[in-house]
Amino acid sequence: MLSAFWESLGSEVTRRWAPHLLGPGMLFWGVGGVALAQRGYLGPLWAWVNQRSGLEQTLLAAAVVLGLILSATLMQRLRLDWLRLLEGAWPDGLRGLCEALTRRWADRIAREEARYQDLKQAEATLTPRQREELARLEMRLHYVPADPADYRPTRLGNILRTGERDAAYKYGLDALVCWARLWLLLPPEARNDLALARERLEEDVVLWGWGLLSLIWAFFLAPLALISLVWMITAYNLALRSASVYADLIMAAFDLYRHKLYTALGWPLPPAGEAERVYGEKLSEYLWRGTLPE
Repeated sequence: MLSAFWESLGSEVTRRWAPHLLGPGMLFWGVGGVALAQRGYLGPLWAWVNQRSGLEQTLLAAAVVLGLILSATLMQRLRLDWLRLLEGAWPDGLRGLCEALTRRWADRIAREEARYQDLKQAEATLTPRQREELARLEMRLHYVPADPADYRPTRLGNILRTGERDAAYKYGLDALVCWARLWLLLPPEARNDLALARERLEEDVVLWGWGLLSLIWAFFLAPLALISLVWMITAYNLALRSASVYADLIMAAFDLYRHKLYTALGWPLPPAGEAERVYGEKLSEYLWRGTLPE
């Protein structure tokens, strides 16, 4: 029994700490080590380490492992900051850039919507290539907020904003207000799927953050800048996929389980159709400010 206990404990420790030791943090420091070695900075350090006693070398190895864990832990703590950066939630000093990029996205979305409508009207006579273009446009426009006032300066921000605002457009429910209550009413399977999707999104965002930091090593070895850029582009595209899944699951949660929210709060179920938005807006107002409907 005890052997089984220690085996399970060891596997749990490995599961928890392996990502810190073998994840992108180790790749970041490994790239840095290559850059420093190319500049000849590691030779004297390696010679100094070889002159230490066995105990001292063991302690130094433990310090290196601890450094890897601490750096990875710090990056995990910063994951929401990285996500806000990729969403376009930038400081006031970058307001001009934010607004310019948002206008650029608005213009691009308007062109894509116009092209989509043209193709949709001629759908019966489209060529195979045009049908593929129509499918791509339909997928891209699916992750665009319905209200241009909600546009963000980045594609990732628009995807996530679509998931956040979809319930307000369709049902009058403010996701930021209602989400904590709805989460408690979701079936375990739905909560698990949402948690996994959010975890994947944050992992991809942290991976992008490591890629951004790896640009530091380009000061020591210029070609590493290209590797860092490829790293960031790859991580960002992975984040886009994860964000799409996460946004879809948020929208599905409101589509399927919003009536549980009304029932749990003792409110009458809303009528179907456009009138439901009025009910949803009143419920959101009640949850946020405690304002009872008249």
